[in-house]
Amino acid sequence: MGSEFTTSDARELTSQWDFVTRSIVRVKNRLRRDLVLLGYRDSLSRKNLNEVLRGEDNAVLSEVRFLLGELERLEARKREIEKELENVVPKDSLIFTIPGIGRTLGCIILARVGDVKRFGDKKRFVAYCGLDPLVESSGKSVVSRGISRRGDAVLRSSILQL
Repeated sequence: MGSEFTTSDARELTSQWDFVTRSIVRVKNRLRRDLVLLGYRDSLSRKNLNEVLRGEDNAVLSEVRFLLGELERLEARKREIEKELENVVPKDSLIFTIPGIGRTLGCIILARVGDVKRFGDKKRFVAYCGLDPLVESSGKSVVSRGISRRGDAVLRSSILQL
């Protein structure tokens, strides 16, 4: 499978994965908001959801039901994309031997970056990801303003999420 690896297909799958992941976050946030409107603590626990679903029909309850269905559909799509990505990306890459990098993150890194060997050192790879520090200096003062965010947004968000 390693010779059939095309970064364009894999990149498209990672873009879809990023979109679906962001959509899941939005749906969960909306569910939390609805639970707060119904008087529950800000928690998506199964207990709270079961209680809400047994309640009287109203506009908020119908939205909760809709959002739960949407959440289930989005999570199923995310699993499908992850399986497709694993089939497109070579399984014998050394990136999977790095502690802390699982199948999904390894596939995303390979899909977004391609050949990691093209970076001369780790600083260039970090800069490509947009995770390098943004440092401003003037005279004697040096101020660090967090990460630069100049690199690949999908790659950066997946590294930070997973």
